[in-house]
Amino acid sequence: MKLDAAKGILVTSICNFRLAIMLVLGYGLASFSSAVTADEAISLQLDADTEGLRVSTTLKADGHLHVGEGEQQKQLPIRVAGNLEFVQVRKGNAAVRKYEQAEADISVNSKTNKKRLSTTRQLIVAQPAGDEVEIFSPLGPITRGDLELLSTQFDVAALGELVPQEPVAVGDAWPVGEAAAAMLLGLDSVEQSELTCKLTRATAEEAALELVGKVEGNALGAATKVAVDGGLTIDRRAGRISQIDVQINETREVGHFAPGFAIEASIRTTVTPAELPAELSTESLQNLAIARTPSNLALDFASSSLRLGFIHDRRWRTTMHRHDLLVMRMVGGGQFIAQCNISPLPSAGEDEAVELAKFRAQVEQTIAEQGGQVEETSKADAENGLSVLRIAASGKANGVLLTYIYYLLTQTDGRRAAIVFTLASAQQEQFATADHDLIGSIQFLQRTDTARLQSEPDPK
Repeated sequence: MKLDAAKGILVTSICNFRLAIMLVLGYGLASFSSAVTADEAISLQLDADTEGLRVSTTLKADGHLHVGEGEQQKQLPIRVAGNLEFVQVRKGNAAVRKYEQAEADISVNSKTNKKRLSTTRQLIVAQPAGDEVEIFSPLGPITRGDLELLSTQFDVAALGELVPQEPVAVGDAWPVGEAAAAMLLGLDSVEQSELTCKLTRATAEEAALELVGKVEGNALGAATKVAVDGGLTIDRRAGRISQIDVQINETREVGHFAPGFAIEASIRTTVTPAELPAELSTESLQNLAIARTPSNLALDFASSSLRLGFIHDRRWRTTMHRHDLLVMRMVGGGQFIAQCNISPLPSAGEDEAVELAKFRAQVEQTIAEQGGQVEETSKADAENGLSVLRIAASGKANGVLLTYIYYLLTQTDGRRAAIVFTLASAQQEQFATADHDLIGSIQFLQRTDTARLQSEPDPK
């Protein structure tokens, strides 16, 4: 009996041992069966997302701003910490987003500025166009501050540019095109790119890509160099990118429109499935104007110190903002096109005709002193309720033919503002009707216009 019992135990043990081996081997074979062999070419093409996705991005950056030129140049320490979180759904080639969080703390020389997305513009459209991702709101114009807050490098709307069209095998590498590099890095143009992607690992469930290289280009008319080191993960079953982590070293020369800088930044983005909020439901999106139009791309500006607000072409960028003067420059393709100076004036006296004559005489004298001449004078009442005096003149400086356009705006309550546009005559085609577009939207704001006045911070 004892021998038979021992044999039974031995047989049972052997059977259990064999079962354990089979389970282990089976698990191992199941695991290895999902791996892709080194020479197997696979497709990494992404599916069009029709379901809701939650996108979370964390940005950190440290470095220095370069202000001034030559011996006068100063280096100011800068630190940025930002967080973006939104739910999005695809509609055509656009992504419609409902932002739940969009904030950044920007510290320059130990002074911190907190940026937050306007509460009335949390519904945003991100749409690839050419070599950029255009950001706008179907609810109305956003501000320059909103645009800069939401315009991040490696926006998820542009990540599909990293995925090759043809099947690739583990170890294969491919170059990132110049237009794609410009879109991913926020550059106006790319002069040289060594940015490459490489498939480093792949299973039936996911694929890992390495992203490494250097890019040289131009941003706002300033030479820019960027070094990238990172990677992204593709969820192959869902057909979408699920995560990206990149380290960026970027240096930019001091330009005519913005300071230079040298920064080290890290960006981490995760993408997960999400339920759609009511704002992104099929019913809500049916009547939503998400088409790319000039009015959608226009930006809103409002100043409590100047008591003025207007809608403007996003090529206009503020270079100076004081209580008595606003200076903007129009930049297109990295090139300077025009400058606009806006100054509030003392309220008009009772005799409007006398005030207009004084302004006309001052302009004519200024133009004559510069060796120019007045070409055209006109007066009209604009649709926005303003009395508008327009004086167009020509002149020359340093051998360059210039066009000057002066405006005197008078509100019915006597408030006034003087506006001067200056541009090289050769830039007239690019400038087109930019002066009429801006003037036509100007409003003299009341102190009760609190929502709009809070949309654009005044200078400290």
